[in-house]
Amino acid sequence: WDPLRAEAEEAGVWDFYEQRVLPLQKAVMALQQRGILVNQDTRKELIAQYDKQAKDLRKQLPKGLDPNSHPAVRRWLYDELGLKASKRTKFGDVLAVDEETLRYLHAKHPEIKELTTLLGYREATKILNTYLRGKDVRVDADGRLRSQYLVHGTTSGRFSSRRPNLQNVPGAVRRMYVAPEGWLLAGLDYRNIEARILAHLTQDEALHQACEIDIHGTNAQELFQLDFRPKDPDPRRQFAKTFMYGVIMYGGSPRTVKMDPILLDLVPGGRRQIEQMAQRWFQQHPKVLAWRQAITKEVQANGRLYNWAGRLRIFMGHHHER
Repeated sequence: WDPLRAEAEEAGVWDFYEQRVLPLQKAVMALQQRGILVNQDTRKELIAQYDKQAKDLRKQLPKGLDPNSHPAVRRWLYDELGLKASKRTKFGDVLAVDEETLRYLHAKHPEIKELTTLLGYREATKILNTYLRGKDVRVDADGRLRSQYLVHGTTSGRFSSRRPNLQNVPGAVRRMYVAPEGWLLAGLDYRNIEARILAHLTQDEALHQACEIDIHGTNAQELFQLDFRPKDPDPRRQFAKTFMYGVIMYGGSPRTVKMDPILLDLVPGGRRQIEQMAQRWFQQHPKVLAWRQAITKEVQANGRLYNWAGRLRIFMGHHHER
């Protein structure tokens, strides 16, 4: 710890860490220990509602189809219906039947009503098992649920939550989380905060202006070379959002970044076209490219990196001499 502190002081980030980051970490721990109050009556009501919904939807599926069996769903989709898979599983030779694949098949074949039913069933059971009665939804004797908050849980530095993930609770379920009498629950969402920070760090004027107007619409306009800014629910806007987070801000490769198959259909040229889009985007935002290249050089030279807030990340596998 002492050598790391000395290095942080030399880098000029220790004071910031001690005054800003450390108190935040302590506050997060206090938040985790306190937990969040659950209205048990509402929870029971939601369990009954989604349990009934899942049972009703299951009755509407083809007779003999077990929606919880991946092999059964796979046979139904690809053997009986003869549909074409959007991807395979990580094992390579097995056709995928995950939610993303089902949504893709549903978009391609809206006439197959059973796909809508299967998606509805999957959603209902997911809510039941993840947020209402799953093994991670453990409500203690005082009526509070203590999710685990992770200050260093992601490589990107994002604050995260698990068991369950309270940052991803469906809107219909949120009402079971309540505040005690005399208290309030506040929900805060900073609009496009990562893009705004990137614009500040790089001093890229074009990116800064896009953040003030409409970052994802502007990016979609640039990427697809349109004469207008797409708005929701235009899929090109969602493509631009995925592109911004996956390729630009979190450093993913255009050839490997995870992208919904529905969005990939927007680029007939596939990954090669996305790579061309990235090259064109960086040409229009050279300060962002220079900033990324400087970070890459620093990591390759030292194997570690301090961000502007004093957070240290060590990159394993990078051998360097000091």
